[in-house]
Amino acid sequence: MFHTRLPRVVFSVGIAALLTSLAFPARAATTTYTSTYPGGTIAPDDTVLLNNGATVTGNVTANGTLQFNQTRTLTISSLISGTGTLSLTNTGTLNLTLTSQPTNPITLDMTTSVSAGMLQIRSGSSSLLIGNSGTGTLTVNGGSVRNFGGTLGNAATGVGTATVSSGTWYNGASLTVGGTGTGTLTVSGGYVENFSGFVGHRAGSFGTATVSSGTWENNSILLVGREGTGTLNVDGGSVSSPMSRLGDNATGVGTATVSSGTWANSGSLGVGYNGRGTLNVTGGYVSGSTSILGNQVGGVGTATISSGAWAISSSLAIGSGGTGTLNVDGGSVSSGTGVVGSSATGVGTATVSSGTWAISSRLTIGSSGPGTLNVEGGSVSNTDGILGNAAAGVGTATVSSGTWANSGN
Repeated sequence: MFHTRLPRVVFSVGIAALLTSLAFPARAATTTYTSTYPGGTIAPDDTVLLNNGATVTGNVTANGTLQFNQTRTLTISSLISGTGTLSLTNTGTLNLTLTSQPTNPITLDMTTSVSAGMLQIRSGSSSLLIGNSGTGTLTVNGGSVRNFGGTLGNAATGVGTATVSSGTWYNGASLTVGGTGTGTLTVSGGYVENFSGFVGHRAGSFGTATVSSGTWENNSILLVGREGTGTLNVDGGSVSSPMSRLGDNATGVGTATVSSGTWANSGSLGVGYNGRGTLNVTGGYVSGSTSILGNQVGGVGTATISSGAWAISSSLAIGSGGTGTLNVDGGSVSSGTGVVGSSATGVGTATVSSGTWAISSRLTIGSSGPGTLNVEGGSVSNTDGILGNAAAGVGTATVSSGTWANSGN
């Protein structure tokens, strides 16, 4: 009988060729150090774990993860760069000094994650750039970060993002969200503190700050749209500053929307100082001592209150040197005095269609410039009401619905 035998050699070679053609991904490797780590390149998906006793003597290109997992203080004076992650996962302090560039800010164009412990930039005396000319991300979900100044998106090509959900980020000087590039700050818990705050700092920059929980405390001025485009969203939590401006310089465009939580200004709030500013209050609470819509010549400021409250303890000026517009279609606005069209170059318009504008003292429509009050619903109340105060003042009031109550002379 005739039998066909299998070609065993050919079959074996075929299997070998098939196995060779299959690409099996390399397994991620974790290398643990408790003594000297000389530096080098960390491959993607690999981890260098720095436990107690570990030191770093050379530059590190972290395309994978450099994990600080100590309960003590470690100072790294060499350069840390790469496309991967620097992570802090224990109670110790990591102090970055970069002694080869002692006067320069420290740049982290990578992902930095602080879930425990403290990250310090030269013991808090130097500035931190997240997204200097590349892309950088800072995540604080526990622990703390301490530096002098902080910038998200420094150069034109820089993209910097910081998210604080727990823990603290302390900036001894200014915090800039969008230096010349693009910056995003999200506070969903925890605490962020700085001296001055800039959102959309230089011309061509884009900055967005969103606070949904936690606290963002500015100990000096907060400028949203200084020379660039800035957006502040308060969806919960609290934002505080002694003084704030939306649309500061001529090229500045600043928008703030408060839908929940609080934005407390212990001093003035300028909307359209010398640029274009917009305030939207759809809920929550905004406060300040004084406020001006359209401050300087060329400034355009608009405030729309549809829900929530805007409380001004002293004066509200609408159209001081520029163009100012107040729209109240719900919620409440309160101020000590009210002036609509307060200077010769100022043009002011206030329209109340729902809600209330309660003025504890005098309301002047057309103080030294043109001013218009439209009451289409809701209520306006004050003591003295004046239409056309000075020689150049032109005041017009139209009441088609709602009430305008003058309790003075």
